Amino acid sequence: MKKNKNKTWMKVALWTAGYGALSDSVIVPLLSAILEEFSDASETMRNLFVSGASAVMAMIFAMLTGVLMRHFSKRKLLILGTTLFAIGGIGGAFAHSMEFLLLTRMLDGMSDGIIMTTAASLVAQLFPDEKERSSFFSYNTVFSALFGMATASIAGVLCVKSWRLGFLANGLAFVPVILAILFIPETPLDKKEEPKASQIGSNVKWNPLKPIFIVVLFFVLNSLANIAFFLTDIYVSENGLGNSALTGFASSFGIVFFLAAAMTFSFIYTKVKNQLPFSFCLMIC
Repeated sequence: MKKNKNKTWMKVALWTAGYGALSDSVIVPLLSAILEEFSDASETMRNLFVSGASAVMAMIFAMLTGVLMRHFSKRKLLILGTTLFAIGGIGGAFAHSMEFLLLTRMLDGMSDGIIMTTAASLVAQLFPDEKERSSFFSYNTVFSALFGMATASIAGVLCVKSWRLGFLANGLAFVPVILAILFIPETPLDKKEEPKASQIGSNVKWNPLKPIFIVVLFFVLNSLANIAFFLTDIYVSENGLGNSALTGFASSFGIVFFLAAAMTFSFIYTKVKNQLPFSFCLMIC
């Protein structure tokens, strides 16, 4: 009984750790107020603050974490990642310059790269059963979306008084830190895999254009999708539709669609997987 209970809490710890992936939901309602206060910041600094810094750091640390898992346990890396997100997420409340805000966004991006890579590896290691693993990812999506909806709404309301207070919505980020410390078990370090003898000297041809095309397409589609997401508060403000509270609730509403899409994706993919890339390009454009 105790073993099953611990396993359940371990799952909850991993589910909530993924919340960092939707952490930008807090930034969106605060965007207009922040850019207005730091209007003297360069265009480059503004763009890096909005999404550039966190995206670049997430990519770098996602690759770096694969190496770190050979030297540090996944439990320690997950605790590190969730702690970095808590510091970076709440740190914006104490910022008095765009440089400081940029630093918090870099910490946020670092945490995303560490958490996503470590959590995925932990899931593969702790849940060998394919059905259980599939169920896990479904709940992971639900928890991440619920956290994102809650923080976006809270941040929007708090920002009405001060955008710095909006960052305090990330106080929820301490929940994953505590859960990771209490319930994530230690696991063996990853070992560097040597190529199998059957693979050495094989004549299998590798076409580099295919992965390059996939990466470029992923970059373009994400860029297009994030334009509307990050411009929500600016659009609301410039058109006099309301204040940051409206932006926060609008962002939460968008996460509802994200949740619905994520939960139905596996079913849709099996039906129209050949037409899916074209369909996604058409929808986003």
